[in-house]
Amino acid sequence: MKRLLYGKALWTGLAVLLLALFLVPAPAPEPAQAKVLPPGSYRNSCKDCYVENGWLYCRCKNNRDGRNDTRIHYTRCNGDIANQGGWLTCNGGGGGHSLPGGSWRNSCRDARVQGKELLAECRDGSGRWVQAWIPLNKCSGNLSNQDGRLVCEGQGHQWQMPGGSWRNSCRRARIEGDTLWAECRASNGDWRGSRVNLRNCNNLNNCNGKLRCGSCR
Repeated sequence: MKRLLYGKALWTGLAVLLLALFLVPAPAPEPAQAKVLPPGSYRNSCKDCYVENGWLYCRCKNNRDGRNDTRIHYTRCNGDIANQGGWLTCNGGGGGHSLPGGSWRNSCRDARVQGKELLAECRDGSGRWVQAWIPLNKCSGNLSNQDGRLVCEGQGHQWQMPGGSWRNSCRRARIEGDTLWAECRASNGDWRGSRVNLRNCNNLNNCNGKLRCGSCR
């Protein structure tokens, strides 16, 4: 009889222990480490900032009583991250360039300096946003946006981007002197680098990845 009572007590104790283990709440998972914003003077005039994959995104005050959605690859900036006219820029950090002045600011966005080049997205004559860039060591004055490309203000004759069907199948177009450079898609889908002299060239087409004035033959 005593052995039977002892066995029942033992099983009862084990059951209570198992029940207690199931009822004890599991420890709450530790919160993910917060992504800390990098330091910089941009904090004084930007808001809604966050970081993702090495990029800092903000809405910064511009010179027109509004705000721009702008970003910068902050992990590559060793100087002060600042707001210049509504755009995040890297100042200092080993001789980095500041954003130049000029009318280009009114029709370009996401401007940043990488090495010795200014890169931005600028509106062309059709209102589309296209990639634009210019070496800063070739222009010591103000810049302007001419049909989606950055040019130095007051530099002699400036070509306009020509019309034609090439715009629908070419990218990264830029003009250097009298020459238009671009990457154009061929019939097999490959992107091919091409160039054409703009003198006496009114209608430009992409002929299987090659820029050509006039119709394709």
